Amino acid sequence: MSLPLFETKVVQRYRRVLESYHETSREAWESIADRLSAIDSAIVRTIEARGGATGDEVETDTGMKHQTVTGQIRHLVEGGILRDSGTWRPNQNGRRCVVWTRTTVNERGPLL
Repeated sequence: MSLPLFETKVVQRYRRVLESYHETSREAWESIADRLSAIDSAIVRTIEARGGATGDEVETDTGMKHQTVTGQIRHLVEGGILRDSGTWRPNQNGRRCVVWTRTTVNERGPLL
């Protein structure tokens, strides 16, 4: 079951961000662009299932690499889909990590 949110045109959602990227970052993004809907969906589902999650928790639950999770969380925040909950939890090394949560319609407005 896919979330309607991830059936939007991925490139449109990230266009503004991609314009500011260095060439190497843009190439990295383009190398996974065809899988972004599934990646984003897994990240958001994990965060929703936990009632909020740190990047470390998303990595553990999904088995995704740190770079994938943190990069996509950044895009999802910039896209208005996720937000900082205002709380933190320690990661596996005891460092404080932001707990991410889904935005509400009132916070983000309608999605693409």
